[in-house]
Amino acid sequence: MIKCFCGLGLLATLVLLTGVGQAKADTLFDISFSGSNINGQGTLDATANGNGSYTVVSGSLTVTDTNANVPLANDVFTVYAAPNPGVNTSPDGSFYYDNLLFSSQPYLDDTAGLLFTDAKGNELNIWGPGYNNDPLYAAWISTPSQWWASQDNNVVFNATDPPSVPEPATLLLLGSGVAGLVGWRWRRK
Repeated sequence: MIKCFCGLGLLATLVLLTGVGQAKADTLFDISFSGSNINGQGTLDATANGNGSYTVVSGSLTVTDTNANVPLANDVFTVYAAPNPGVNTSPDGSFYYDNLLFSSQPYLDDTAGLLFTDAKGNELNIWGPGYNNDPLYAAWISTPSQWWASQDNNVVFNATDPPSVPEPATLLLLGSGVAGLVGWRWRRK
């Protein structure tokens, strides 16, 4: 009996040390979008709000946009975090955004949308619903000599939640449990 309690104590210690109870509550989305002369893909890390929506907290996109004077060619944009819940204004005042993503079509179901910036301070906003309930894409790009806008009203936007991968701590716990059962069975023989 004492050996059983020692084994349970050891198992509880393993659980605490490996942090099994501290699983990440965030959801990772793979996203892609395309339209006339624009396309992009990337990942978004979002926290569930409990009402079928997610607040995007981080992530990045690689974007190609040949609609304007200064084209984007595989430029990397990162999520611009919303400082407050609800609708916010982008740093240069061009966009409203709330960084909400919804769990089913249409993924962008409000007029504020997602805001991204690149290392040069350029802003990119994807929001919806637009014409025919399609998402809208807009980028405000500023260079030392000019700024320009690129826009597309017929964007196809997809967001998928990849299957979850078991955490290493969970696998360690499962493995130690199986090893304990094998050892217990071996000792009984």
